[in-house]
Amino acid sequence: MPTPRILASSIVLGVLAGWLLRGDIRRLGAIRVRWRPLLALAVAIRVLGGALGDLAVAACLIAFGSVLAAAVVTAALPGMPLIALGAAQTSSSSG
Repeated sequence: MPTPRILASSIVLGVLAGWLLRGDIRRLGAIRVRWRPLLALAVAIRVLGGALGDLAVAACLIAFGSVLAAAVVTAALPGMPLIALGAAQTSSSSG
C-alpha cells in the first residue's frame, strides 16, 4: 500500500501541475464529479486499509477500482482519463 508520504506528494504534484498549466484552484468547487459516494468509499478504504489485516490487499484493489470507475464515468473532465489510467495501472500492479 502507498504510504501517506506518497499520497501527499501526489496531491502536491497535481496542484503544481495545475498551476503550471494555468489552472485555477478556485474552479475545483465547480467540478461536478459523478459517483462521489464511490470516491468517498475509496478514501475511507485507503484510510482504514492498514487496520483491515488480511483483507488490506483486497480492500486496496476495491479502492483503486472505485477510483477507476468514477474516473471513467467522469471522463469528460480534463485530467480524468489520466486519473483512470493511473488507477488502472496501480490496480494491475497491486494484484
